Amino acid sequence: MQSSPHSGHGASSAHSTRHPSGRASIRFATTRTSTASRARIGSIVSWKLLDRTSGLNLDVRWVWPFRNPGMGHIFLNANRNKRSVVLDLKKAPAREACLALAKRADVLVYNIRPQAMARLRLSYEDVKAVNPKIIYVGCFGYSQRGPYAAKAAYDDLIQGAAGVPWLLKKQGADSPRFAPIIIADRSVGQQVASAVSAALYYRE
Repeated sequence: MQSSPHSGHGASSAHSTRHPSGRASIRFATTRTSTASRARIGSIVSWKLLDRTSGLNLDVRWVWPFRNPGMGHIFLNANRNKRSVVLDLKKAPAREACLALAKRADVLVYNIRPQAMARLRLSYEDVKAVNPKIIYVGCFGYSQRGPYAAKAAYDDLIQGAAGVPWLLKKQGADSPRFAPIIIADRSVGQQVASAVSAALYYRE
């Protein structure tokens, strides 16, 4: 999985304090993060940012098991403490609503392919036009410099491309199989959350 951060320049004193040493520190409680996400990785990033975020998520609300339709356990766990809204970004009013959220946000995290974001007119340049200080972070399957740049990816596809099923069979499984955990989503989500923290610190 790849992550691609962009950050605008300029500081916002509402989000930083000074350590006794004189170095800046980040107040995550006042940091706004918006996520445009269909899969787990986007929600993992914002979840890791101290559960303080507004989110645009997620297909996993329909992942079984659940007691009530649309309230899957993954959705409830990864999106706790968030305010959510569902937007059809192909429609102009929804796009304007997304940009209105981005205008007030410190961070925008998305895990839609960059090509799709460009078609929706939500590329870095589009978002930067309404918020020059935005930290714009893309989490997507493949490097934008290789032959798979435009391909979509989910965790199981990344596991397959990395040879994980073969490795598990090599280690004793009776047949190739996926690891019983979302390896790429969790590991990349953790790294992106750390990168966002560093970007916020740098910006301040």
